[in-house]
Amino acid sequence: MRRAIPRTAATALALSLTVVPAVVQAAELARCDRMHSHHAGERDTRDYGGGVISYVRWGSFPGDSLMVSTALVIVSCRAGQSLSVGLYGNDNEIIDPPDYDVSDAVLARFDEILVAPEPYSLADISVEMTRISPNVQFTPDVQTQPCGCAVAYPFAGPFDQQFDRRELR
Repeated sequence: MRRAIPRTAATALALSLTVVPAVVQAAELARCDRMHSHHAGERDTRDYGGGVISYVRWGSFPGDSLMVSTALVIVSCRAGQSLSVGLYGNDNEIIDPPDYDVSDAVLARFDEILVAPEPYSLADISVEMTRISPNVQFTPDVQTQPCGCAVAYPFAGPFDQQFDRRELR
């Protein structure tokens, strides 16, 4: 006759099974921090559950002048949509201080949205962020799967091009 596992032991087992993958996943997400070239990259990839990740995209883009920018990118991996919210940057040349720096305000508002009792869509978040940042861009059809989606939700989303896991560091 099989004995039933006591409720507390079963609960502990269930918790250990859910916590360990989260730790492994956090380590995997850290591997998404990378440079695309000598002047651009991604860092601080986070998984919020429900198919939503974010990362910070940074870069300096030379041309006739140098544009410097950093953005919080929020991605719905399941829908294949993203929202880029400028944190700081300039449009013409390297300026100290930059044309805008709304990093603290954007990140504080995003933290509030994450714990809000009502759900926010990317469109809702876009409306909120346009009140703070001068540079907000919604992309309804992300073509290339972001690294964070490939790690946290590898089979989610209608991406045309899958992330190449060989790019993980």
